[in-house]
Amino acid sequence: MDIESEINRLNSEIESLEGDKEKYEGMLKVFEEAEELESDLEKLKGEMENLTRGIPGEGGYETRLNNFLRMKEEEFNVLEKRVTDLRDDIKGLESKIEDLNEEIKKLSGVTAICPTCERPLTREEAEKVIEKKRKRIEELNTEISEKEKSFEDEKRKLDELRRLIDDLKGRKRELSRILELVKDINRRKAELRQRVKMRKSDVEKRLREISVEIEEKEKERDKLLTRKGAISKEIEMSKIKLDDLKKDLRNFVLKHHVTELFIRACDATAKEISKSALDRVKREVADIWGRIRGGVWEVDWDERLFLTLRSLDKEFVIEQLSGAEKILLSIALRVALAKYLGNPGFLIFDEPVEHLDETNKEYLKEILLKFPRNAVRQLIVASCDRVLLDAEWDNVINLSSM
Repeated sequence: MDIESEINRLNSEIESLEGDKEKYEGMLKVFEEAEELESDLEKLKGEMENLTRGIPGEGGYETRLNNFLRMKEEEFNVLEKRVTDLRDDIKGLESKIEDLNEEIKKLSGVTAICPTCERPLTREEAEKVIEKKRKRIEELNTEISEKEKSFEDEKRKLDELRRLIDDLKGRKRELSRILELVKDINRRKAELRQRVKMRKSDVEKRLREISVEIEEKEKERDKLLTRKGAISKEIEMSKIKLDDLKKDLRNFVLKHHVTELFIRACDATAKEISKSALDRVKREVADIWGRIRGGVWEVDWDERLFLTLRSLDKEFVIEQLSGAEKILLSIALRVALAKYLGNPGFLIFDEPVEHLDETNKEYLKEILLKFPRNAVRQLIVASCDRVLLDAEWDNVINLSSM
């Protein structure tokens, strides 16, 4: 798998883990919400405790409050009836006193009539009856005072009970509101339990594991990205080197193309050369080539003037030779042509040992140093190779850049 595919795989796995992480974080939020609901529920329970504090009885908050309220309402009804009865009693006693005062008024007149038998009374009898009625009025006033006192006490109790009942009704309304909130909280808690089946500790553990996995994969991805960057730099450097090599190769191909053209030009001139001279050239080239490659070789041209090299078990044409072999073959041709087909004014060899191994360099140096003086008047060799520079030439000219 290449680096890019591996990075894509890691990105896909990280994305999947991020999705899992988000899911488990959502679960934790559910737990947090549930804890908040539980806290709210505890607060509401505290409020219900406050609302029902001091209320006796058994059962839940609502049952105790309702029973206590019902009991106090019954007490209120009884007490209200007692207050009403006392008010009626006081009114009755006041009416009796009014009647007695009316009778006393009648008895105090010129003619006193007995209120019972309606017979005339003497003044003395009338005074006795008046005295009795006044005592009765005093008794009634005393009774009225006692009843008024009882009335005030009962009325005060009734007012207190009314305030208590109003307070209990307010508590009942508040308790009903709180119970609705409790019911809603319990419903939401049940919904949250349906959403998350795992325990909070398991969710937290899995979330930690996912975070570690994400961190490890991100580190692995970062290493690959760093490696990818380094490889990209290497590729860029390689491209630069490749461009340089291509340039060198073009120069090399061009140079050896010129060499090949020279060989073909030599082939073309063979038509104008006598057969005996041509045979000597072929033998000279074959001899030089045999010393280079080893073995016995023959050199020949076909009707198209393409040169062919043959040994006992091998046969080559120019296209099959390496660059170094083409150089050696061209030099061998130049030597043979100069030796047997005329006396050129000069021969120039430009970097003749380039791309040759050490053995062939030494061999080529020997060929050039032993080049027959009667074959060419001037032999010019241009080279930067120490193998040729250290040889014993007639004249050496050193050139350097300014």
